[in-house]
Amino acid sequence: MQRVSRRLQLLVERHQSLDDEADELSAKKILLPSEQMRLKVLKVLRLQAKEALDRFKIAEGIAE
Repeated sequence: MQRVSRRLQLLVERHQSLDDEADELSAKKILLPSEQMRLKVLKVLRLQAKEALDRFKIAEGIAE
């Protein structure tokens, strides 16, 4: 159970970190081309992290 909760914590932290970084870039009025590309990448990574988190919760039978 300890391993499950640690894995869940890591997945949540990863998603939150990506979410925070994407929000920070999105809040800027003007983005440089490199920042626009980084934002696109962050959004994809954030979605992948969310999907991994959801799959883990389903596999472990963890309710929201």
